[in-house]
Amino acid sequence: TLALSSLPSVREKVRPRAAIPIYPVVDFTVSPEVKAASRYYKPGLGVGKRGEMTDYLLSMAPLFNWAYIPVKHDLSDPLLSPYFADRSLLPPHLFVVGMELDMLAHEGWRLACKFSGRPIPTTAKVGKEEPAEGEGLILDDEKFSFEHVEEGGEKTVRWLLVPDQIHGFDVIPPRMHGAAEALEDANAKTVAYAKLLGEWLFDVAWKR
Repeated sequence: TLALSSLPSVREKVRPRAAIPIYPVVDFTVSPEVKAASRYYKPGLGVGKRGEMTDYLLSMAPLFNWAYIPVKHDLSDPLLSPYFADRSLLPPHLFVVGMELDMLAHEGWRLACKFSGRPIPTTAKVGKEEPAEGEGLILDDEKFSFEHVEEGGEKTVRWLLVPDQIHGFDVIPPRMHGAAEALEDANAKTVAYAKLLGEWLFDVAWKR
């Protein structure tokens, strides 16, 4: 989404007003092993992918890297790693959505912080160590949610971290959630974050 919207043919002719990267890959310069160590693991969440002590994307990372990265290509190329893109080349409104139990969440958090002028987290893990189950979305903690506004609202950056959920939680088969209460929590948070995105589109990105 970010790479495509930065291309001159799209940026100058289509002029997209907003981009919503959802649990995106935005920085290939960081190794999968480092990414997997940048999130918390919560075995207290019980059976299913949420409670596992390994990130289920880690074993697939070499395959994804092979699929995306041309041989000897510069890993900091903005078309491959939009974290290094010039902010002026991206849509004026960005809403970055991460999942707390996802090895990709930290790079999404860093991107949102970078493009909103906030200190870029380098050593802090994304989210919090203890389970947040039952809280729904956390909108009063900047690790989980913030909004940056500049130029009188002409440019914005929104960050949302969905607590206690894994990569693809809103689309994976129900069996991967492992328990009825885990699936119920995932469904509730899917509805909640989709509602927030819709409100943001109408109230911010598409507001004239």
